[in-house]
Amino acid sequence: MDATVKWLSADYAVGQIVFIVAGTALVPVGLFVAGNGGLRALKPRSPGRVWLRAALVAASTLCTLQGFASLPLAEGYAIAFTVPLLVTVLSVPLLREAVGIHRWSAVAVGFAGVIVMLRPGFQTLAPGHFLMIASALLFASSLIVLRRLGRSESGPALIVTLLACLLLLTGPLAVAAWKTPDAAALGLMLLAGLAFGSGHAFLVLAFREAPAALVSPFHYTQILWALFYGAWLFGDRPDPVTLAGASVVIASGLYTLWRETRRSR
Repeated sequence: MDATVKWLSADYAVGQIVFIVAGTALVPVGLFVAGNGGLRALKPRSPGRVWLRAALVAASTLCTLQGFASLPLAEGYAIAFTVPLLVTVLSVPLLREAVGIHRWSAVAVGFAGVIVMLRPGFQTLAPGHFLMIASALLFASSLIVLRRLGRSESGPALIVTLLACLLLLTGPLAVAAWKTPDAAALGLMLLAGLAFGSGHAFLVLAFREAPAALVSPFHYTQILWALFYGAWLFGDRPDPVTLAGASVVIASGLYTLWRETRRSR
């Protein structure tokens, strides 16, 4: 989905693309809802927090996709992978959690990896970098809200509220920058929407069937797909410094996840 939106953003506004993608995602999500409690599962138990979480994820998604319009996929993902580190930082003031020296060390090393990758002062930081940083902050905040929700909310309610917020957020943007897509572009937008909706549904099912500690690290395989699609579709070849910084960020994130799991046990 990310690669498709990046490809299409050369000719169409990201807001318009995401609007069509979110609308199309309702098809696989509708099938998911039908098989997981139906309309009754859509009623949130804590509406305020559910909608706040959805709004944060929607804003994060839009920042991510707008950032990818000007950044290589692998570089954007590497910044996005700071989310576990940011969750650790935010959990102290917002959740009153105690963070030990091991996790603080991982946070410091991870952010050092970001600095290595971005090389401020040695290269010009693009708007995409700041959009990806904003996206990571927003998504980390959504995970803090999700922790407050616990396991009380259904998967269908979380996904449908996200799509609703995306449609509300991108609707005005789509109208303002509307350009009627040709058949090929429309087909790609619909394909991206099916991927987006199906991906979220499969993610909910994955967390239902396996412990979070087992599922979460699989997010980091996105960097492999980013390298593949970036090279194939856009001719991106990350330099050794970027790859080294990304490796440090990923290693720090994985270590933080491991420490979180160990602490929870």
